[in-house]
Order: sequence, then C-alpha cells, then structure tokens
Amino acid sequence: QRHGEDGPDIEWQIELGELSETFINPTDMREVFVNLLLNGLEAMPEGGQVAVETREQGGELGIEVRDTGDGMTDEVKDQIFQPFYTTKEEGTGLGLVVIKKLVKENEGTIEVRSIISKGTTFIISFPVIK
Repeated sequence: QRHGEDGPDIEWQIELGELSETFINPTDMREVFVNLLLNGLEAMPEGGQVAVETREQGGELGIEVRDTGDGMTDEVKDQIFQPFYTTKEEGTGLGLVVIKKLVKENEGTIEVRSIISKGTTFIISFPVIK
C-alpha cells in the first residue's frame, strides 16, 4: 500500500496463481500492463485499489487488472478500443488501441467490464502451451 504526500493512497492487491507456459512477448506484455495500471491509477485521483490476478482455466491463461476508479459508461466502453478516442485532456486515444493490438499479436483476447463509480476490469486471455 502506498501512503504519500505526493498523491492518493493506492492499495495494491496481487494474486498470482500457478500458470502453465504460453508464448507471449515479454516486452509487449510489459507495455500492456504498464498502460493498464497507469490507466487505473489515473481513474482514481482520490485513491483506491488496483488488483492484478492471474489464473489458468479451460486451457487459457487469464489475467485480470481491476481498479476501483471512476468506471465507464457503456458508450465510453464501446469506443475505448477505437483510434483517437479519448476522455483525457492530454490523451492521444491510442493507448488502448496499442494494448489491444499487442494482445492480439500474442494470440490473446481482451475485454472490459466497467461500472460507473465502482471501477473497471480488463480481462486478458492467452492460450497455454499444450
């Protein structure tokens, strides 16, 4: 947990399950997760919780990145993977486009669930090596 004078209090929750191997590019995944975590932090200007959870289920490696931030309306959620769509003053609207592209290039899928004032969850899945 971070308590600082420089910013909001953020509680981190990490639950890493036992996982099989998969073929993913570590550089790509670092970019995906750094961007998702930064988005989560930006959605919580007053602080909150960020959780990362991994698990294996049905031949897939699943990763969830959750925040307790502002959440998104259905209209916003339907557009977040479109180029140049942004809700941020300083945003380019390319961050989630790049994330989706990197996940897809690594044979994965990404989906989003979000509730206004409750938070957002990104669910990423990759096939495991059989």
